[in-house]
Formats: sequence, C-alpha cells, structure tokens
Amino acid sequence: MLLDDDIPAWLALGYPEVAYVTGHDEEFGRDSRRWHQWENIPGDWPLLAYAGYQPSVFFAEGEEHRRRAGALTRALEAMDMYDVSLVCESVGRRLTD
Repeated sequence: MLLDDDIPAWLALGYPEVAYVTGHDEEFGRDSRRWHQWENIPGDWPLLAYAGYQPSVFFAEGEEHRRRAGALTRALEAMDMYDVSLVCESVGRRLTD
C-alpha cells in the first residue's frame, strides 16, 4: 500500500498474513528505526507522530519488549476485566460515532 506522500508500506489484513508478520521479527521488526523508508520521509510527514520511534512497548523488540509487555500484563491482571470492557466499549462508541 502507499501511505501519505506515496511512501510504500506493508498492510497485513488476513490472519495468515498477520501471523507471518508477527512471527518474523527479522523481517518485520517493531523498532521503526529499522524502516528502510526514512530517507524518503519529510520532516512534516503527517504520520511521523505514529511511525517515529518512541521508547515504548509498541516499538520494543526482544527482551526489552518482553520486559515492558510483562509490566503491562501484570497491571492488567490486577484490574477487573468487566470494568475494562465497559470502558473499552464506551471509548469505542465515542470514536465511531
């Protein structure tokens, strides 16, 4: 697919495709600093806030990702999932209305 400014990117929609992408970190890593299109990205690119590297679980790989994901898992395990689902549904409705 093409992103803004005709920047090529992968789009995986089907289960087999998503399973392949998430199972091949060497080819489809989380760390956006490895993206080979950065030389084509202008400084005012509208997707920069989303695609630019941030030190978070979303962009972490390997042991760093496992450490951060573990902290999130422990935090979520301490919450009532019914209450979480109510909040998620409420936010989802507001975003789609």
